[in-house]
Amino acid sequence: MMQKPINLSPSAIKEWWRKRNERVEKHMQQFIQERHEILGPELAAAHFLLYRGGAVKFLHERNWLRANEDGEFNLPNKYHPAFKVEALRCDNMVLYYEGLENLFNLQELKFLSFHNVQTFDDWCLDRVSGSGYPKLEVLDISSTSCSVNGLSCLYRIPTLNF
Repeated sequence: MMQKPINLSPSAIKEWWRKRNERVEKHMQQFIQERHEILGPELAAAHFLLYRGGAVKFLHERNWLRANEDGEFNLPNKYHPAFKVEALRCDNMVLYYEGLENLFNLQELKFLSFHNVQTFDDWCLDRVSGSGYPKLEVLDISSTSCSVNGLSCLYRIPTLNF
């Protein structure tokens, strides 16, 4: 690395900045044990997705919950047993493999959408299929980078409707 000349061209600087921002975002999406201990898996997943522009639908609720224009949303800041996630929309988000660990152990989850998540690939699909969703019926992976090879891991979700 020390013998390689430093490239200060605009395209090289842009690429360095893009990779730096990607590393920062991956770090920000890492699993935080304290968050899950305080909120429980259901509210922790909801906070994680709403903060990043996703949508959440809770069991026995009619409407989807989204953050407002200022990025604010009204959810409890500690565990509450009445909040069970029924559906998640991660559409058009920047969501990395590292962030998927925040969506584990959602026992009532029936609908999960990753529509148009450009960073969602076969590895992400493998992680989702092993995340323990005993009631998952709908998984939307349209407009992602998943290939036919990645679909082979879906046998782990026997409740999916095809």
